[in-house]
Amino acid sequence: DSIIYQDSVITRVDTIKTRLKLLHQQNKGVAADNNIFIEQNKILKSIKEKTDIGRAILLHGVDSASINWELKSIVKWNEIASEGIFDTDAKFVLKSNLNVSSIIFRELLTRTQNIQNRIQSYRTELEIIQIGIDSLIANDAVYQMPKDTSEVLAYLLNVRLVVEEAVSIADQTKKLLNNIQKQELLTSVLKYDLEGKLSKTESIQSEQLGIEDWKDFENFTQFLGLQKDIREIINYSGTKVFLATGFYLYNHIDLVSLIILFIAAMFFYLKMLKKHLSEKTAEKSALEYYAFKHPFFISIVVVVTVFQYFFGTPPFPVYAGLWGISFWILVLLRKNSLDKLWFRWMLMLGGLYLIAYFDNMILLQHTFDKILVLVLAILSIALGITGLRYIKRSEIRLDFIKGFLIYFIIMEFL
Repeated sequence: DSIIYQDSVITRVDTIKTRLKLLHQQNKGVAADNNIFIEQNKILKSIKEKTDIGRAILLHGVDSASINWELKSIVKWNEIASEGIFDTDAKFVLKSNLNVSSIIFRELLTRTQNIQNRIQSYRTELEIIQIGIDSLIANDAVYQMPKDTSEVLAYLLNVRLVVEEAVSIADQTKKLLNNIQKQELLTSVLKYDLEGKLSKTESIQSEQLGIEDWKDFENFTQFLGLQKDIREIINYSGTKVFLATGFYLYNHIDLVSLIILFIAAMFFYLKMLKKHLSEKTAEKSALEYYAFKHPFFISIVVVVTVFQYFFGTPPFPVYAGLWGISFWILVLLRKNSLDKLWFRWMLMLGGLYLIAYFDNMILLQHTFDKILVLVLAILSIALGITGLRYIKRSEIRLDFIKGFLIYFIIMEFL
């Protein structure tokens, strides 16, 4: 009996071991399936996230059409700035033309660099998305079939939807990357060209230090530089000056806005001050009421006079334009308080200033321009001599400006 009992126990133990072994193998299979299921869910979730990010980047990323338009504009402006400097056999280029072209090249280079940075940043984002999607959809775990046949169909459906959507985004990303690479190549070539032209322009400017513009011609009809019809020169000069001035003011829009705000603030301050002092100040006192009669124009003169020194190396049309605005406002405001002789003299001086202002914007040599400069010099000398005569005839003693007029005449002679 004892032997039979021992055999029975041994048999039962072997049976239990066998069953435990089978259960262990079964559970290992279930655990493996569970691990695969968890891993597959993680991968599918990552693919879905990458796909959503990719879709958002494609939807809200860099506008290729806008970049193409910007690049075309830069190419066009580059051609305009280069004309008359690099595309001719001219041995001499006017300093004003070099200054204007330098401003344009510098602005175009800055814009090209900004576009290049945007493209590179966008390309990096697309490459990260594409590499992420490609690595996830190529993972072997995604394509392992669960042992539970009831889940196979559902999983297959889910995988198909997620992977097809990811592949679609990846294909769009590849096409966009090809277009971006073309734009990046064009931007790099354009940047290199602008850097070379800016460097060459600055080199020519350095070489011309101390050389006067009048040395570019032998007489009034023969020039060392490019010759064009006067109408072509005016159009050419107007376009380049407009570009340079527009770029400069755009880059200093904060300072321009500040000037406008200060003018408005000073205008309202003078209006309020006039109202506050109206009962304390005599109405007919021109000395005390002068600023209050024209608060807006006085505000412009004061603010512009102060803030013009905050502009760093502005182009000629900007700083000369600010001087002209202040001058004409002061002359017109002082119309009734100036001696008639001196008022006429100031009007003539302002007229010559306007002519010289626009003449300085002519960027290419022409006979008309040289004759105009000569006529301006003669008229300026005559105006200085007339001013010296007015000092003697004026009822108000103005001996303090005699030295200025003598210096003015000497400089025009030179």
